[in-house]
Amino acid sequence: MSRKVRVRWNCGLVPPNERVGPGFPVPASWGEDTEICPGYLTALPTVIEAARARVHWEKGLLKERYEEEALTGVLFDCIEILNGAVGELESRVANGGS
Repeated sequence: MSRKVRVRWNCGLVPPNERVGPGFPVPASWGEDTEICPGYLTALPTVIEAARARVHWEKGLLKERYEEEALTGVLFDCIEILNGAVGELESRVANGGS
């Protein structure tokens, strides 16, 4: 997105004092509005890591992904939350977006 769009959508990558709003154009069917553009979340390292972990989890290779590292409850929570969100999205798409 251009910087002009990012400041209007209140992108989390833009300093708060430079955000001009009105924010991300959230469709009514999405529910509650947010002050920060939700696209910002996809760029956070923890979200990226959860998405990568989910790919390995689906293939039964989560332990191999993290080799000698301990698998934490937080990691499983992140995978479960992401998996639920993906399932909800797939369901909406299959039902025509409603």
